Amino acid sequence: MARILVAGNINHDRIWHLDRTLVPGGRLSCLDREIRLGGGAYHTGAQLLRLGHTVLIAGGLMNDETGREALAALKGMGFDTTHVAVVDGKTAPADILLDPSGERTIIAPPGRRRPPVTVSGAVEADAVYVNAAECTTGLLDAMRRAPLGMAQFPARESARPADILIGSAADMSGRDYPDILAAAHRIAGARLTHLVMTDGPEPVRLIDEETIRLVPPPGRLRLADTIGAGDIFAGSYLHAVLDGLPPPDAALEACRLTERRLVERQNRQADHSPT
Repeated sequence: MARILVAGNINHDRIWHLDRTLVPGGRLSCLDREIRLGGGAYHTGAQLLRLGHTVLIAGGLMNDETGREALAALKGMGFDTTHVAVVDGKTAPADILLDPSGERTIIAPPGRRRPPVTVSGAVEADAVYVNAAECTTGLLDAMRRAPLGMAQFPARESARPADILIGSAADMSGRDYPDILAAAHRIAGARLTHLVMTDGPEPVRLIDEETIRLVPPPGRLRLADTIGAGDIFAGSYLHAVLDGLPPPDAALEACRLTERRLVERQNRQADHSPT
């Protein structure tokens, strides 16, 4: 298995399980409320851990009781937390409204300050995955040194040398394929081989200079909780590529692994629900 650096956000998600779909002017009840770890680095890194890899996680936590408990939890899961920055401040959870169909609405806390995602010294890794708004010098250097680099397509264009970019169709809506591919090359540079575009339960699109390939998922599951699904898919896709699968096969395997994880989580939640 591989040694992988995963860099990005480590969040605390306060999830409100609603009794019905959000509608303007509606009156809703909250069936349950929970706070759990989330964020791109956490969900992707946790999936890679489940798949047997060594994961170095780079992100930021606050130096309060909540942040310190999160750091201990990450270590307990098996993450290498050498590159987790702990800074002064109070943890501010993000609120996520989750309806029974799995539709989610994310409300970011006002004025939330994210510690910069950085790494301490040279990092030896077989692969690097970055899902951060901005890349520090150390993080860029780690990407250049790694044999394989994958990055989330950023909301604002900023350089990150990568072989693969991955993003959701929602984040690229209103743009045609030539524009998206041109932006991908500006972001990832000469190393870029292809772009992976997810679209919920719809087919995954693999885009390169020559073609756009569609990879339908093996099934259409009805899940009440899809939080982190895109990040779990990213970890699964990276795992499949490291395992030597070509992009179409890697995308299909990533769909399978993501569905398996989401079903496992839903079953576990059902087992712990009040009777």
